[in-house]
Amino acid sequence: MPYSVAFFGATGGCTNASLASLILFSDYQAIALARTPQKLLDSLKKQPGITDAILAERLSMVKGDATNVADVKRTLLFQADNNNNAEPKLVDAIVSGIGAYPQRKKGTLITFEMDNPNITEQSTTALISAMREIHNEQHSENKPVVTVISTTGLATPAGSKEDVPFGLQTLYHSLLAEPHKDKKRMEEIITENAALFRGVIITRPTLLSGDGIVKVDGVRKTVRAGTEDAPAKGYLIARSDVGGWIWENVLKPAEHGEKWYGRRVSLAY
Repeated sequence: MPYSVAFFGATGGCTNASLASLILFSDYQAIALARTPQKLLDSLKKQPGITDAILAERLSMVKGDATNVADVKRTLLFQADNNNNAEPKLVDAIVSGIGAYPQRKKGTLITFEMDNPNITEQSTTALISAMREIHNEQHSENKPVVTVISTTGLATPAGSKEDVPFGLQTLYHSLLAEPHKDKKRMEEIITENAALFRGVIITRPTLLSGDGIVKVDGVRKTVRAGTEDAPAKGYLIARSDVGGWIWENVLKPAEHGEKWYGRRVSLAY
C-alpha cells in the first residue's frame, strides 16, 4: 500500500507546490480536500508535467470544507485500493497550508482585512477533532506526521530568538500583528495536541513571493532552514521553494522529516 499524504489548502501557493512535487516525483498516494475540486485540478494542471492522466492515477479528492470535522475525517481516512469493503486507512502524513487572504475593507480604498481572520484556527480545531474521533474508533497505534505552514514573526515559544530581519520587523510586528494571531493560535492548538501525531513540524517561511509553480529544471535558490535556537532570517522566499522544501525534507526522505519533529522551522533564502 503506497505512502499516503492528505493535503489541506492545496489550491494555491506553498501547499500546491508540495502536492505537485509529490505527484510528479513519487509513487505516493495524494488525497486532497477542496471546496471546489475543479479549482484544485485547474491549479495543478498549471504545474509543468502534470496531466489529466497523472491526476486520475495519483490524486484522490474529497469535496468539502476544512472547517468541517466530517469532511476532514473523510480526507484522513484513505480508502485502500478504492475498495469500498476495505478497512479505511489513516493517512501516513498531513500537510496543511490553510490561511486567510487579504481583501479591501468595505468603504475604503487602501485598507485591507482578512477574508476569514480565524480560518486557520478553525481548520486546525477541525483537524484535531477528526483525529480524536479516528483514534477513538480505530484504537490504532498508527499516527501520521503533520506539517503546518505558519509564518515568521510570531515570537513563540517564550525565549525564542527573533526570526524576522530588521527591515521587516515593522511590517511583521505591527501591520501584520492582527492576522498573525490566527497563525499563532494554530501553532498553539497543534502543539497542545502533538500526542495525536507521530511528529509535528511547524514551518515558518519568511515573506512569500511567486505563484507556487514548481521548477523541474534549471538552477534553484538554496533554502536555508533554521529553528527557534538559530532561526534562518531572510527577506523573501518563493512559495514553490517552501513547497519544495516540505517535499524534499519531510515527505520524500525515508525518515519523513524526523529531525524536524517538534520544531518551528524558519525558511528563507
